[in-house]
Amino acid sequence: MIGDMFAYLAAWHDGESEALAGYAAAMAAIAPPGSEPDLASEFPVGGEAFGLAAEALQDKIEAGDQPDASLLRCAIETEGAALVDEPRRVSAVRRIAAEKQALVEVAMTAERALALVDACLGPGHEVLAVSRVAGGFSKDSFFLSVRAPQGLQEEMVIRRDLPFGPGENTVADEYGLLQRLGQLGFPVAEPLGCDRGRIVGQPAMLSRRVSGSSGTAPWDADPDARQRTCFGMADALAWLHQLEPAQGGLSAVSADPREQLLNYVLEWRERWRRNRVHPSPTLAAGFEWLVRNLPDRIDRLSIVHGDVGFHNAIVRDGELAALLDWEFAHLGDSTEDLSYCRPVIQALVPWEDFLARYRAAGGAPYREENARFFELWRSVRNAVCCAVSWRGFVGGAYPALKMAYQGIPLYRTFVHNIAVSLQERA
Repeated sequence: MIGDMFAYLAAWHDGESEALAGYAAAMAAIAPPGSEPDLASEFPVGGEAFGLAAEALQDKIEAGDQPDASLLRCAIETEGAALVDEPRRVSAVRRIAAEKQALVEVAMTAERALALVDACLGPGHEVLAVSRVAGGFSKDSFFLSVRAPQGLQEEMVIRRDLPFGPGENTVADEYGLLQRLGQLGFPVAEPLGCDRGRIVGQPAMLSRRVSGSSGTAPWDADPDARQRTCFGMADALAWLHQLEPAQGGLSAVSADPREQLLNYVLEWRERWRRNRVHPSPTLAAGFEWLVRNLPDRIDRLSIVHGDVGFHNAIVRDGELAALLDWEFAHLGDSTEDLSYCRPVIQALVPWEDFLARYRAAGGAPYREENARFFELWRSVRNAVCCAVSWRGFVGGAYPALKMAYQGIPLYRTFVHNIAVSLQERA
């Protein structure tokens, strides 16, 4: 259904139909001189001209001001012609989009998955099944059932870069961090190998699948399970934030935490400037506020996950089995992670109870003034990801529907959130 809607919108937008141009011209003739813009010249083709013309004609008819019969007949005939022509244009849009996507997105077949498994683990495996995981706005994921040479069946996951990623990052960046965290015993999906040579079309990482469930629905009705699971998240974050950067294989641009944060914000601003398709004064103002209002105090540089929540976690038997999706991991202020997960946590357990558990486990201080900074930051960063996705969609680098979904409704949601946050801070 969504694909059909986008195809119809694209067909109207491209305006290659002569019927639409004819309808705009007919409406320009109906409008009294000087009372309306010259629709035929201002909007020579496309759905916008059709819509303006239709609205103007509709208003005239409803007001009882009937236009000349020949012009009305012309408008009706051209509207009919446009609707008759529409299926052809929609089919053309869908065909072209599919052709473009096929050029940049390699299908994940059992043969390709097997090539990656053998490259990471050695030959002799058999891929029994491959299925694509729903979602995946920043990366693609696939579940695999694999039979090892010894006959043991295992469940694995392939996490693959998109042809044009919203964050302009790669699974290769995650792999080293996950290796180190896994060696420390931190709850992550065990990384089994990483291919930078694009065996499956893009850089990809193979990991062992963690049993359990993501999200909160399986356990949020049970108060004991809510507390146990949220406290498990508090313990994991306290552990993560205590680690030295070198333990995760990360290096800082600056030893000064505030300067490190500033560099990170500026990096994302430059990413937006490189990729934006259209301007946004709101997003520009959001970046300017962030640059001018860095937190006064950041106690230490911590390894920050960047997208903490139970949407990126596996829970099994009331325990946090794995924290997933580390594409936003960086060195920064631990309050960023706490601020990010707070809306979800405080809907499940009292926020002060969660913080008390986090502090008891050795977590860094949580500063409300820093959290205020990161409340705006997460909308700014997410808006940039959506802007990059839209660039990939309209530019043809990756014309997938999920990129359009990020670039249209999600982008507007985040920009609206930025506007509200800036008004509260004014």
